[in-house]
Amino acid sequence: MVTHFSAAAWREYVHGELSDARRDEMERHLYSCEQCLEQFIRSVEEWEAELPGLPAPHQLTQRVMQRIAPSRSRFWDHVLIRYAFAASLTLLLLASGVFQDLLDGSAQLAQWTATETGVSLTDTLMAKIVSLLETFSRVQDVN
Repeated sequence: MVTHFSAAAWREYVHGELSDARRDEMERHLYSCEQCLEQFIRSVEEWEAELPGLPAPHQLTQRVMQRIAPSRSRFWDHVLIRYAFAASLTLLLLASGVFQDLLDGSAQLAQWTATETGVSLTDTLMAKIVSLLETFSRVQDVN
């Protein structure tokens, strides 16, 4: 003889008031009992009726968009202005010779490092970068 679960039991199931074992038993029963499935659906519909009403998705979207205050566009927010500024600054630095001075200084630093320590600047930088990458790798392995 098949035993069915009561409407009260299905309400407790829907509200999450049952133990795990009882919930599992009721779920297994749903696979084979059409009558209990209908009762379960009615319990879910009753529970949904108790919930506060939500607007339709398109209405919700409209309400949210109306509450968002439009932001004022600033002069610097325009991408073209930023690119024009960056290009102008680059041309100014090129014309003034700053980049050439940096290249000359880096060549002198590399030559001085090689004569003082016996190790080239490139080798020193590569060793430090490899050490840094190994540190990051170890930190990620720990996490």
